Amino acid sequence: MFRAIVVGTDGSATAGEAVRRAHALAGAFRADLHVVNGYRTPAVVLAATAEPGLMPSAVVEWEVAARDDACHLLDGVAKGLAGPITVTTHAVSAHPATAILSVAEVVDADLIVVGNRGMKGVRRLLGSVPANVSHHAACDVLVVDTVDTVGAVAAAR
Repeated sequence: MFRAIVVGTDGSATAGEAVRRAHALAGAFRADLHVVNGYRTPAVVLAATAEPGLMPSAVVEWEVAARDDACHLLDGVAKGLAGPITVTTHAVSAHPATAILSVAEVVDADLIVVGNRGMKGVRRLLGSVPANVSHHAACDVLVVDTVDTVGAVAAAR
C-alpha cells in the first residue's frame, strides 16, 4: 500500500514519537522511510537583523555549521532505527513544512507522518507544521497523537 513514507524531525521527543510511528509503518509495509530535518540557515536570520560590517565568510561558516548540525541530528535518528527497511535522511534548508513537502514530492511519497504538536492553541491559529503539511500535501497524511503519547511516557517514568 505504501512505498515511500516521509517524516520530519527536529530532535524533540514528540518528533521522535512521529519517527517511531513512521518507522513501524514502513516496516509493516516494507516501504522506504525518508526522515527530514528542515532547518533555517543563519543567512535567513541575518537578513532580518543584518549588522553593518558582517563578513560574508562568517555567514558561509554559519550556514555550513547549520547544515552540519542538521546532518548530525539526522545521523543520530537513523542510527536509532533498526530493521530491514531503507532509511534515507534529508537535511533541507527551508521551513520544516516546506522541507517535508518538497522531499515528499521528490521521492513521490505515498504517506507523510507528522505529530500533532502545534495543532492546539495559539500555534494552531498562527500555523503549525502539521497543519501546513496536511493542507498542502499531495499524498496521504497521518497525524499521530505525539503530545499525549510523550506525556504519558514521561509520566510513567
